[in-house]
Amino acid sequence: MRKIIFRAKKTADKEWVLGGYVQAIQTDKETGFNKDTHFVMENNGLANEVDPETVCQYTGLTDKNGRKIFEGDICDFSVFDYNGSDTKYKGVVVYTGSRFMLWKSEKSEYYGSDGGFDLDWVVGQDDEFEIIGNIFYNPELIGD
Repeated sequence: MRKIIFRAKKTADKEWVLGGYVQAIQTDKETGFNKDTHFVMENNGLANEVDPETVCQYTGLTDKNGRKIFEGDICDFSVFDYNGSDTKYKGVVVYTGSRFMLWKSEKSEYYGSDGGFDLDWVVGQDDEFEIIGNIFYNPELIGD
C-alpha cells in the first residue's frame, strides 16, 4: 500500500514540511469566530500550521534522481511520438480528481490540443524525467 504524504509551507517560517494533512475548525481567539486551520503532522507527532494554498500531495513516484514527485512540481520530460521521435516538454504536476497529470501550466485545463499527459505513463516511459522546480519557487519556469 502506498503511503499518502503531503508537503506544505509552514505559516510560521515558510519552511516546507512533510507529513499527514489535517484540516480543522478552530475558534479564533481575537474574534471569537470559527476559522479553517490547516496542519501537516510530521512523523514525530508535531503539528505544523500550514498555508492551505501550498498543500501538495505526493504522487507515489520519483524522478530520475530519486526525488519524490509532488503536485505543483515543474518537470522536464520527453514523450515518444507516433512518428518515432522523442519530443521534449515541460509541465506542472496537477491532480485532476482521479489521477495525476502533467499540464502546460497549473492554470490550464490540459497540456495542449491533445490534452494532458498521464504522469504514471510519462514517468514509466521516460528514464530522463526530472523535477526542475515547483510553482511556489520557480513559476517562471513554466508558461501560461
